[in-house]
Amino acid sequence: MIKKKHSNSALQYKDCLYRGYIMLAKTPGNMKTRIWVKTALRRVTIVKMMILMTGISYGQAQTDTIAEKMLVYQKTYGGWPKAFASKSVNYKVVLTDAQKQAIKATANDDDATIDNKATSREIVYLTIPYAQTKNIAYLDAAKNGIDYLLKAQYANGG
Repeated sequence: MIKKKHSNSALQYKDCLYRGYIMLAKTPGNMKTRIWVKTALRRVTIVKMMILMTGISYGQAQTDTIAEKMLVYQKTYGGWPKAFASKSVNYKVVLTDAQKQAIKATANDDDATIDNKATSREIVYLTIPYAQTKNIAYLDAAKNGIDYLLKAQYANGG
């Protein structure tokens, strides 16, 4: 428990405990410190979300299961489909070898899209495990996805 050093009720201490670090700030006084606390809490939440989404913690292998599935679904021209075999793509579902082969067999099909965040979701996601693992395949897939988006853009910008 953190004890207040001042008896003044205007000085209240907030703490944010994450991985053994305690950040203290005065609230309701200085607006900058309140913003800092909110920002710190958001960063902690974002880091926790990234760790949960990727399933990676420090010291694990240089792969990410969701990113690996994204590589399987990616089309040869860079985009990703929003559905496969009439079902929405779900990267949390475990794929059998037969399913992976069936997906890879459609790599040249013209069904990639930017509808419902398909392709943009994968590009953004792949940057997180790349930053953590330095697996160049994730970076290359993200770059190919960006190339797909740029080629899909109309001359008028739309």
